[in-house]
Amino acid sequence: MKHPRSNPPPRKRKQQRRIGDRVGDLERNVVAQEHRPVAVLANFFRFGLPRSKHDRRWASRTALAMLLFAPSTLIIGGSIVAIVNLLQVQEQIDIDRQSDYETRKAILLSKIYATERRWPWSEPEPVHSDRVRWEAARSYIALQNGRGEPVDLTGAVIRGLKLEGRTGLNLNGAVLNGAVLDAATLRGVEMQGASLINASLRGANLYDVDLTEANLFGSVLEDAVLVSVSLRLASPASSSFRSCVVHGVDCRSADFSHAVFQDLLFGDCRFGSADLFGAEISKCWWADSTYTDDTKWPDGFSPKARGLTRID
Repeated sequence: MKHPRSNPPPRKRKQQRRIGDRVGDLERNVVAQEHRPVAVLANFFRFGLPRSKHDRRWASRTALAMLLFAPSTLIIGGSIVAIVNLLQVQEQIDIDRQSDYETRKAILLSKIYATERRWPWSEPEPVHSDRVRWEAARSYIALQNGRGEPVDLTGAVIRGLKLEGRTGLNLNGAVLNGAVLDAATLRGVEMQGASLINASLRGANLYDVDLTEANLFGSVLEDAVLVSVSLRLASPASSSFRSCVVHGVDCRSADFSHAVFQDLLFGDCRFGSADLFGAEISKCWWADSTYTDDTKWPDGFSPKARGLTRID
């Protein structure tokens, strides 16, 4: 038979309540002094929600407030806000730069391409002078080079263009199809892979210009001067070379098929592996120029008889 559990005496009950209160105070202090973010959030959702009546709710809320307003938290939060603001400012700067770039590009292209009819029956003519157009073209090339964008001057009339590679400008990969570059002076300009299909370079002066792998199909280089120019792997097929001075030009592996060579002076040119099949060659002088066994010549043309030297 079990005896009923007797209640502790008042003195002992008072002592137990005192111990319980002390333990509760210690637990609340532990919750209030918690600094680990995960533990603080766990205690808040466990004890500190608005509808909670737990005796530790104020302790958990105090710990959360101390975490949110701690100096380290404020520094981190301020840094995040600063970074976000910096990114927003940078984005706006990029937008403004793009807008400024598009505006400048449009202004320069309008100077290059603007035309008008002086008479109702006449052909459209450029509005601006040659100098204004080639200066605008040079500024446009500098603008595109600076942004790493391709140069596209298809059909542009830019007579007398003056461009030097030492200024840092280049026309690599440029599109100049149908462009009129008569009387242009290009020195040390890189034009690798440029496209000059049906372009006009009458009277142009090309010095130390790199036209490696360029496409000059159907281009016109009459009365031009080419000195130390690289046409290696280029394609000037069906182009017209009349009354030109060609000296120190690298024509190796170039495609000159069906091109026209008339009244030309070739000096120190290399035609190794070049293709001149179907080319029209008349009144040309070859001085110190070389070729190889795999160079293709027009039917009936004897390079040795014309003064060219075969090399291995």
